[in-house]
Amino acid sequence: MSPTSSILTHAWIWNAIDALARHKELSPSGLARLAGLDPTAFNPSKRFTPEGRPRWPSTESISKILAATSFTLDEFTALAAEAERARQAPMPANVPLIGQITNATVGGWHSYGTPLAEGLDAHAKLVVGGGGPFAIEVADASLEPVYRCGLTLVAASNAVANAGDRVLIKPQGGLAVPRLLVGKTTRRVELVSIRGDGEPVELDRSRVDWIARIIWSSGG
Repeated sequence: MSPTSSILTHAWIWNAIDALARHKELSPSGLARLAGLDPTAFNPSKRFTPEGRPRWPSTESISKILAATSFTLDEFTALAAEAERARQAPMPANVPLIGQITNATVGGWHSYGTPLAEGLDAHAKLVVGGGGPFAIEVADASLEPVYRCGLTLVAASNAVANAGDRVLIKPQGGLAVPRLLVGKTTRRVELVSIRGDGEPVELDRSRVDWIARIIWSSGG
């Protein structure tokens, strides 16, 4: 799909905004603030109405983020096209499916399709700790509208996560959860819900078992 043919779709324009935010190492909220917009303007939760109808960013808001980031429209389109190609790329080969998401929490960890006890078992620890990609099923509607039920997510703990990236994070003593990373230092990470809304929560890195950046999803 070429940029010119896809630029009019709802998914393309929002993916383009997300790509620009990532390029500037910002969250969608951080990009909105940089452009002098309402910090919630680009939150995933604002991209659909409560009835599920798509909401589109205004031409004015696009103009403001381009001015704030010193991007031309052609550069914005090229960056978005690159992100679109990555989004449509096939699932990486030989990725073990080791869990599923229900109630916005990763559970049901299993080894290559064989269900195991709830919690992070030894096999899952080995896969995640090894840094290579692993797959998680989205088993309910708890991550909508960002990820719908039935999608497969691929994450990797050796993929560098920056502000604006969606991640799976496993705090000590708790279950792994999907979150949006909005800031990080060498000692702390700041996160919000996967939809980009709610109050940010800070965690000390010493109390986090692992963070894995979501690098691919089926269907977007």
